[in-house]
Amino acid sequence: MSLLRYRHALVVLGVSLLAFSCDGSQEPPTHQELVDAQQKEESNKAIVNRYFFEFLDARGDMGLLNELFTEDCIVQRAELPGAIQGLTALRGFMEKTRANMPELHTTVQTLVAEGDSVFVYIRHRAVFDGTFSTSFGTKEIHNLPVEWAAMSVFRLVDGKIAEQQVLRDELGILMQQGFIQKP
Repeated sequence: MSLLRYRHALVVLGVSLLAFSCDGSQEPPTHQELVDAQQKEESNKAIVNRYFFEFLDARGDMGLLNELFTEDCIVQRAELPGAIQGLTALRGFMEKTRANMPELHTTVQTLVAEGDSVFVYIRHRAVFDGTFSTSFGTKEIHNLPVEWAAMSVFRLVDGKIAEQQVLRDELGILMQQGFIQKP
């Protein structure tokens, strides 16, 4: 067992024992329950990695969304006025995104799973060619490279992504493209 996994198991065990000692009405989790929880978290992280690397970066088939997301998924992005609701709406959003971003490379900086949630800090490098939507409005960007950091929080249900929340460094993107001047 790697040091990181061992540390994670100790943290889970410590939190479980703390909950037991505070409540007193619950039995502490068994070793097998802790192992099962850790395996589920590792599986959830693998699903999120597939989304970034097999779907986004590798331009995977749109059918891969059916494997990765629930039918009634909800995706919230700061640059959009409302949530993307459902697999059909997500597919439409992804088709539009691919048309405006012909090149994308992701680097996962941090990937942490806790229960049904996966937290990711990433860096994207892309080439934009088309309409770029931000919280500050829509801009036309043609064949220009850009790099930005983002954070995503995923909630998984039965091995599929049910919710995703995305926050990206839009100000940094707009500054790189010259739409906003650095102070």
